[in-house]
Amino acid sequence: MALSGQTARRKGLSRREFITIGWWAAAGLVLTEISAGVIYSLWPKDKPKAKVEAFVAGTLDQFKLGEPVLFKKQRLYLSRVPEGVIAFSTKCTHLGCFVPWRADDPSEDEPGKFNTGKGRFNCPCHGSIYTRYGVRVAGPAPRPLDWYNVKLDGSKVVVTIGKPIQRQGVTPDQIVPV
Repeated sequence: MALSGQTARRKGLSRREFITIGWWAAAGLVLTEISAGVIYSLWPKDKPKAKVEAFVAGTLDQFKLGEPVLFKKQRLYLSRVPEGVIAFSTKCTHLGCFVPWRADDPSEDEPGKFNTGKGRFNCPCHGSIYTRYGVRVAGPAPRPLDWYNVKLDGSKVVVTIGKPIQRQGVTPDQIVPV
């Protein structure tokens, strides 16, 4: 029996104590996750080096003047132009959409440079237009299509793939003379 003035004490937690402990546990969990995220973002990361590989695209006689050839696996076009051979990325420099070759569209190249007055690259996402050289002539793209290094090994066309090289225009070092 309890004496008067004394209250019987229950065993266990009161509702208030349970909720207080629950809130502190939740706050501790959130703080732990935030701390782990901050530590992870500050931790130095080993960046994998870009693979530098080369592949034989074919022989020179396989590439017709003015008709770019798509290499899907390597995500590049190889274009034979009067000055030689040039390879560039299939990704639009605006937002990275695939840029298809449109053989029947009006050409944006210099008049008389190619036999046909047709053919250009059109980005279907936002309307950027590129020449056979991958040079931007219209649309929101900030620069020409990125290019890949090309070399000739006899009559074989060898393209170095990995990370494409950004460019601001066409320079002689981007085109391999044939």
